[in-house]
Amino acid sequence: MDVRSYRGANIDSDHYLVTASQRAQISNVKLVTGIRTRKYNVSKLTSTKVVEQYRQQAEEKLNHITLTEQDNEELWERCKTIINSIAEEVLGIMEPTNRGTRFDWNARLPQKTKTKSTGRYNKDMVSEA
Repeated sequence: MDVRSYRGANIDSDHYLVTASQRAQISNVKLVTGIRTRKYNVSKLTSTKVVEQYRQQAEEKLNHITLTEQDNEELWERCKTIINSIAEEVLGIMEPTNRGTRFDWNARLPQKTKTKSTGRYNKDMVSEA
């Protein structure tokens, strides 16, 4: 908002003192919740039976699309929805994995050895290196 330089300020340097005032604007980008993408169970593609079923359904449904009738964007959207529906039908959706906790229980050990009154480590409980 405002920037000033003070030429007469003596700060024992050959530079001038510069002050600036600014207004912080908090971004709301992190507040927007998004939709998680669904992941397909691609581990089923190791089976030749599943691969053949996927290939047959894809060929059947994609052969009905004519290239001359539609715009590129419409064609892409139609192909995308067909492929996604086939993948969901044949492969299925993966279950979300439990990532567990991010807390390191080994890091908590020194916290337990602190005394409540001083906040310092108890010498008897902490091993010296």
